[in-house]
Amino acid sequence: YGPPSLSETPYGVNGSPLSNCHIEVATGADDVQELQVVSSTINLESGAFDLLFKGENTGCVDVGASAETLEQALESLNGVDGVVVAMVEHSSSLLSYKITFNGPSVGNKDQPLLQIDYSATCTQSLDSGIDIKVRSLQDGAEMFLPEIVSLSTKADTEVSGYMELSVGYQGNYDMLVSIGNQPAQFMVGPGSRWVDTMGVDLTSVLHPSETIVIGDEFVTVRAVSADEIELEEYHIRGTNGIAMAGYRMDNYIGSATISFGDNTFTEANGQNLESLLRSGEVIEVTNDDGGKEYLTVTSITGSSVVFSPSFTGSTTKTPIYTKKKVIVPAYSSSAAMKASIESLIDVGSVEVTREGPNSFEGFTWKITFSSNMGMSSCSLPSWCFESSTEAVTYISVSGLGQEYDGEYIQTSFHSGRPRYDLLRKSSYVLYDSASSEWRLLSSSDSVISFVASSDVLIPLSGWSSGAIIARSTSTTTLLSGPNAAAELSVLQANAQQSFKNIVFSADMAVGQQEVQEVEMVSDEDNLSGSFELSLGLTSQKVIVYFDEPTEDLMIKLQSLSGIGRVSVTSVKPSDKYGQTWLITYLSNSGDVPLLQHHGTSNLQGTNVSLDVRERAKGTDGQRHAVVNNLEEGQMYAGRILCENAVGKGPHTTISQTFGGGIHPMTRSISSPPGPPSLTAG
Repeated sequence: YGPPSLSETPYGVNGSPLSNCHIEVATGADDVQELQVVSSTINLESGAFDLLFKGENTGCVDVGASAETLEQALESLNGVDGVVVAMVEHSSSLLSYKITFNGPSVGNKDQPLLQIDYSATCTQSLDSGIDIKVRSLQDGAEMFLPEIVSLSTKADTEVSGYMELSVGYQGNYDMLVSIGNQPAQFMVGPGSRWVDTMGVDLTSVLHPSETIVIGDEFVTVRAVSADEIELEEYHIRGTNGIAMAGYRMDNYIGSATISFGDNTFTEANGQNLESLLRSGEVIEVTNDDGGKEYLTVTSITGSSVVFSPSFTGSTTKTPIYTKKKVIVPAYSSSAAMKASIESLIDVGSVEVTREGPNSFEGFTWKITFSSNMGMSSCSLPSWCFESSTEAVTYISVSGLGQEYDGEYIQTSFHSGRPRYDLLRKSSYVLYDSASSEWRLLSSSDSVISFVASSDVLIPLSGWSSGAIIARSTSTTTLLSGPNAAAELSVLQANAQQSFKNIVFSADMAVGQQEVQEVEMVSDEDNLSGSFELSLGLTSQKVIVYFDEPTEDLMIKLQSLSGIGRVSVTSVKPSDKYGQTWLITYLSNSGDVPLLQHHGTSNLQGTNVSLDVRERAKGTDGQRHAVVNNLEEGQMYAGRILCENAVGKGPHTTISQTFGGGIHPMTRSISSPPGPPSLTAG
């Protein structure tokens, strides 16, 4: 784990710095109980008793029974598939059994205490001087079990081609924000929350709470008006006075206004959704509270969609998202399948093995979800892992001859626009930004046909060489073969790790605050004027006067976007005139970009000099922990909780439940080596 990535908000605007991180490592534990038979009056040589476990009776067990006899009695119960019983004490007045529940279904789980069935005839006949007690020696703790699914391709005869896998609604931010089939343009100053949309009304395509990317910074929309958008947080670097494109998630298909009780909507900009959706798909929309609703499409006609269940929110304008999808060859190696599935952002990490081919050239992949829970069960529609043998988003090309005619499937985005591939022949269609042309290229990248256009959607006319392009209005088959199918089945249901049995915990050391100094000196007592400072490579500057008070400099520096909170002190040089300001970064963590000055042309003095130096490099603190004395072959899981001046954050296991957090969630401490690789030198 580590600091935010460069794609996240940088430099001191990530809240209060961390004051502590606590890491825990846990594993499962079998439930252990003690059964004692105690006598205060007679020797323990006669009588019997009956035990209850989850409503089942063992039948009568003789007083003084061996450990093996009691073990057999317990394993005769339907609810016990494995138990170990040991006699730990045996005397004339005390029998003590240690009972460990270790079977596949009862091990690594907390179990109810065994009970004495006092209604059983044999128990009622016990001597009144005999007392039977059960107590817990160790609570069971659930051990993480990754969900394991099987994906198999098959047909009545030979199967070949491709399949579509999908899960979640977290897309990649590589689709242009557009209106009227042209890219939208955005201009924003450094440190500003107001973005100029260059006179274009984006209210029909952008929405509050939506995240977009402007100038490599992720920003969240607070409000949209006719000529600008307001952001939740300020843009750090700005766009340097240049209007530039913005990007959104690539599984966005349109916008709509939906009201309470509606079971239909019409895309706000007239987008034909027949080429983007198919009946039975589940789409994601946002309600008026910012929550998500998942609607199953029952029919599509042009830009109108009928869905169920009915919308439960109040009237709202919402973006519409389909599930994130990936096209996968039906012959994928285990490594290729792993890479394809992990490209679906909500998956997290997986391990994949492959068996086959079978007699029909089909394969079976065993997929282990090491950082996600419950995906194939579809208990949450937003994280339902599915396979399909059809695709709906494609274009039909004709007029170029057999080698290049066919159905080109949308596989990704390039230059903010869709890319289409003729899967079995490797020719493809994309937008070439250098030439401002849409191009159809061969497998060797030769241009076969083109049209001059910067449209965001592929043009349907004007193509050279007689090419005819048409958008899809129905599904097309990806997997070939009679009754071809790509079937998913659950091999092992998941279980979340209980952190009752913690084997390691530690507090991680926090880092050191960055300290920088700005030294301004002169040989004579004749300093005057000012200079400019900026943070790193950002364009925003502040003017600092030669006699600037520390409090004023602190306020000025904190006005620089991204600098966060600082404290400023100053000292006088011992052998010259002027002063040195010491700046301590309070809300930045790690190595902070050095302040930059912009020359001394506005400073007056004798041999005046100005220098900015790093007095103490900021550090992020400890970023790893070593856990000793782990058992080979045992499964362990870790979680981290961090805190700052505001309070404690959630454990990483919260986001791990849906693919986020640490990847992978668990790590086997012994594993086979990876496949060999060769490097040509």
